[in-house]
Amino acid sequence: MNPNGENLVRLTRTPEIDAAPRWSPDGRKIAFESDRDGNPEIYVMDADGENPVRLTREPARDVVPCWSPDGRKIVFASNRDGDLEDLEIYVMNADGENTIRLTRDPAWDGAPSWSPDGTKIAFESDRDGNPEIYVMDADGENPVRLTRDFAKDGAPSWSPDGTKIVFRSNRDGNPEIYVMDASGENPTNLTQHPAEDEVASWSPGQLAVFPKARLLTLWGKIKTTQGDGR
Repeated sequence: MNPNGENLVRLTRTPEIDAAPRWSPDGRKIAFESDRDGNPEIYVMDADGENPVRLTREPARDVVPCWSPDGRKIVFASNRDGDLEDLEIYVMNADGENTIRLTRDPAWDGAPSWSPDGTKIAFESDRDGNPEIYVMDADGENPVRLTRDFAKDGAPSWSPDGTKIVFRSNRDGNPEIYVMDASGENPTNLTQHPAEDEVASWSPGQLAVFPKARLLTLWGKIKTTQGDGR
């Protein structure tokens, strides 16, 4: 749809769940997760919804894809090598070949997001006892914890210039959208609303925020906010 919410067009038409769509950097493709073949897998389709191609083929959960800035790779979360409840971070070529495991922790690692310069991947993990935001090198080395809060912090997304990370947290009582420096400093609540705000995605200069209460209906009514929450 248009940024103002007009001209909504349906791209997928399956009886199963299609979710977590991500545009390719060149705008020609959309990666997404779907359980249309029996379990969650990663797919890619043209931007108009045509020509869907299945990239992963595992009897496991492959979810939340995210493109590298150059469009050559896709990072995603999967439980293919461990406990069914624990996800790890993997990366593969954009055609689904050469899958490499990046994280090796007995905890849950998910929601990967590639930095604009391609050198870092932000993700959420409960390896220290509760969900927090971490960042690691693109090869999985040198993980660093960014948030230190007894609440649940997750769903990180980098700003286009790589200086900020927006994320979800319930540190103030219910899920809200926050933004912080890429170093983890200066977290700021952007939404401050009694409803639950769950997922945010950057566009140049703005954020699109998706309320949880509407997640099952087209990811909810989009509301945009400036990077400072206005």
